[in-house]
Amino acid sequence: MAGATAAPEARPLTIHASPFFLEMAAYLKAAAGSPAWSRRLVRIQRLGDELRERLLAARSEYGMRFAGRPEELTTAWRRYVAEVDLSEMNEMIDKHNLYYPIEAGLRMQWPSGRYILPEGMQFPLPRLTAETLLAEFPADPI
Repeated sequence: MAGATAAPEARPLTIHASPFFLEMAAYLKAAAGSPAWSRRLVRIQRLGDELRERLLAARSEYGMRFAGRPEELTTAWRRYVAEVDLSEMNEMIDKHNLYYPIEAGLRMQWPSGRYILPEGMQFPLPRLTAETLLAEFPADPI
């Protein structure tokens, strides 16, 4: 057979549904839903929003109840804020501060041992106290 050409060499065909390769571990991680640290931050935010709403409503009520009596308002308001239950909020904050670096896979800066935080992230989150609430919602007459 004069002029016959050789057949091209057979190669296995690779087919992907996407031009981007996704490792199985990354796929399973994404399929599991939002990470625990993110769900915890949402819960902390909701608890904080509820607390602020309660404090604003109570402060308005105290302002009307003690109208014209600023010393009594200050004393009563400080007592009210001191009795606010912050245990659930602070428990969530403590949990977040303990687990966030591990769950988020934060890198650590050497030799300081500080975590390299994503832009805009605050870590560790400060615990709430009566003093921090009074700083945001002072006992001044309304």
